[in-house]
This record gives sequence, C-alpha cells and structure tokens, in this order.
Amino acid sequence: KAAAAVAAVDDAATRDLRRILRLE
Repeated sequence: KAAAAVAAVDDAATRDLRRILRLE
C-alpha cells in the first residue's frame, strides 16, 4: 500500500511539473 501511495504522489508531481514546463 505504501508503494502505491508513493507512486500516486510521483504521478501527481510529474503532472504538475509538466504543467509548469508547458506554462514556461
């Protein structure tokens, strides 16, 4: 379960980074 939570957080982080890169 912990690994799944970490993976979910990583996915969210990558999405945010992609949005920021697109804005820039």
